[in-house]
Amino acid sequence: LEHLAQAGIRTICYNFMPVLDWTRTALRHRLPNGARCMLIVGLAAFFCRMPVVWHVRVMERDGHLDRIRALLARVIIANSSAVAQTLKPYCKKKSKIHIVHNGIDTGIYSQLQPVNLQKTFSISKDPVILAVGRLCSWKRFDILIDACKILKTCKVKYTCLIIGQDAEAEPDYCKMLRSMPQKYNLTNVIFGNWRTDVPSIMK
Repeated sequence: LEHLAQAGIRTICYNFMPVLDWTRTALRHRLPNGARCMLIVGLAAFFCRMPVVWHVRVMERDGHLDRIRALLARVIIANSSAVAQTLKPYCKKKSKIHIVHNGIDTGIYSQLQPVNLQKTFSISKDPVILAVGRLCSWKRFDILIDACKILKTCKVKYTCLIIGQDAEAEPDYCKMLRSMPQKYNLTNVIFGNWRTDVPSIMK
């Protein structure tokens, strides 16, 4: 925020969703990632003649609504080249799109105590393949489970631990994904669901 202030940014609307909680009480949105907020904030900024920066971190696109978001934004920041590529068809002025990769201050993890995976998830002491992320199709957790099937034929001893929340927009994919270990008889593929202590688990 200090860097933004030094760059001349006077107003920052970070996490506008609490103001719009009423929209999440009875409705199921296709993209639960803050994209709806960009529409509202972008329109407000347009009438106030204020510049808006649209920060995009997901690859799913929202058709014509993304064209409107791109039009309202003075600058579009994508957190990866892959995300930037998905935005280009919706943005007439490609120079608006900039890539700023997510940064991690590794120092904040130095004091964390590691989680005992064997005790927490009731798994063996074999090596662990850890995969963390929201369970959506474009992250291809299904390929990981297919790889586990191959490892089984090679008689490799390991546990595959998949930690993440189901993607609300893709219930069929999540159901299929969670059924794969049973389908392939992979008793060493474990789902850990959503957690708040991921850094300690990875450590």
